[in-house]
Formats: sequence, C-alpha cells, structure tokens
Amino acid sequence: MATFRVLCLHGFGQDASKFRNRISSLRRALKSNFDFVFPQAPFLVTSFPNSTPEEQAKIAEAEPTYKWWDFDIDEETGKHTYGRVDEAVEYLAEFVAKEGPFDGIFGFSQGGMMANLLLQRQSADPTNSPFSFKFALFFASCDLGDPVYKSEQKVVIPSIHFMGETDAIVAMDRGQKLLELYNNPKVFVHPGGHFIPTNKEAKDALREFAQEMTVAYVAK
Repeated sequence: MATFRVLCLHGFGQDASKFRNRISSLRRALKSNFDFVFPQAPFLVTSFPNSTPEEQAKIAEAEPTYKWWDFDIDEETGKHTYGRVDEAVEYLAEFVAKEGPFDGIFGFSQGGMMANLLLQRQSADPTNSPFSFKFALFFASCDLGDPVYKSEQKVVIPSIHFMGETDAIVAMDRGQKLLELYNNPKVFVHPGGHFIPTNKEAKDALREFAQEMTVAYVAK
C-alpha cells in the first residue's frame, strides 16, 4: 500500500501539536495510506474579530494559538477583510521547499481556506507554482469570498469535502460555493457542526478516497 505525504493545515485559534493530537483517530485509521505533516501557522492570535478589550486581555493570558492570516468582519454586511495572506502563502512555500515534497493537502476551517488558496494558485500557474499537490481533503472549509484571492481556473485534482449540516461557522451554502471551484468533488455531509468527523462512516469515506488515490497515482 502506498503512503502519501499530506500537508495538514490546522484552523484559526489552534496549533499544530494539539491539532495533530485532535485528529489522532483519523491518523491511526489512515496510517497505511497517509503520512500527515503539521506546519504551525505563522501568526499569533492576539484578538478575535470585533473582540472587546476585555476579551483581548483574556486571549493574551491564554495559551498561544495561531492563525494563517488576519481577518475582520464587518458587523453590518458580514463581509470579511484579510491581511498578511501573501505572507502566509510564502511561509508555506518555504516550508514545502524545505520539508516536501507533498502529495496531498488537508485543511480544516481556516486551514481549508488556505489549502484552497494554494490549490487555486497552483492551478492558475502550475509550471511556476511552488506547490504540486495531487489531491485535497477539506473539512468545514470555504473560500475567502474575496475576488482578490480567487482564480477563475477550476481545480482539477481529486478532492473530498466534509461538511456539517449544523455548522454555525462555515454554513452549508459557503461550503457549497467552495465545491463550485473543483472538478467532480466528492462530498461527505454529516449531521454535526464545525468539527472533523471521526465516526466509522467518515473514516470509511476517507479510506475509499485514499484507495482511489493509490489507484490513480501508484497502481499504473
């Protein structure tokens, strides 16, 4: 059985080590297929969008957590604005150059948004891209929703997308918009919220996807 190296991107307000532990049951289930590598996001979380000074003080006292970029949310329109996105892309390009190559990419929440951004840039200019991912796994993910960071080029590599029917952070309609950017995406919808499902059905779906990647990229 082939083992694929997978770049695994944690979400906003997490860190690589704890995220690795959080998905330990998935890693065990897929250990014969995927070798997950967990980079730490480059920026420290010092506040949440629209947080009060009191909330910011509590964050400062808490254990450090990280983010892939800065963002704010307009309370009236709900529109997101982003900062330091390109710095984060460059950070991951350097990580991949040092620790790669990687066959696939796995992203949860903001990590999934980052994974999508890397894949869109890879698809738009594959010859010059520092990334060469062959497949993608998304959990509770969406795109940035900003035309500045959106390519018209569809991502054609195989992908599987896990979406929660009761996800209050990344609603189903935002996840559906991400699907539109991919060619023939596989979709797994679970009844839960904003998390990575680790039940038998989810693991079976991932094992099936892993087997398909083995057939596509190894058994030729």
